[in-house]
Amino acid sequence: KINTKQIPSTKAVGGFLFAQRIAHLSKTFYNRKKIKGGIAVRMILSPTKKMQSGSGKDRVLHRPQFLEETVQLWEVLREFAPYELESAFRINPQLALQAACDFQDFSPEAKGEAALFSYIGLAFSNLQPETFSEEELLFCDETLRILSGFYGLVRPLDGIQPYRLEMG
Repeated sequence: KINTKQIPSTKAVGGFLFAQRIAHLSKTFYNRKKIKGGIAVRMILSPTKKMQSGSGKDRVLHRPQFLEETVQLWEVLREFAPYELESAFRINPQLALQAACDFQDFSPEAKGEAALFSYIGLAFSNLQPETFSEEELLFCDETLRILSGFYGLVRPLDGIQPYRLEMG
């Protein structure tokens, strides 16, 4: 039995606090080899609308699992004019222009940035991936998945490029 008072606290709020605590428990069990055959917990995060590039992380990245489907979607989206994206996504003209530029700049062969460092939002900032050790980053890569309207389900170390695609 694990003493829950030993679980580190966090400034995060709501369900994320729970997810972080579960991740800590899972890591504790995994490191103690109490779980045979792999990791017990998988966490899923929704992407954020805001993205950044240039995380400075120079590491080996995975290719997204559903890259072929991403390319099919990109082939359609790159034909849209900014005003069409504005109407379809119900976004302002500046965001539509940026989205159009992102689709024009997309290259299926590009390495991209690690997904975990690309999204900007409450859950990602509270996760503080920039503070992870290499071991913690690899553990996160095994246990966390990020939903993406453009890439599908991505791992934290999948290389992705900036995009804007409303889900919903």
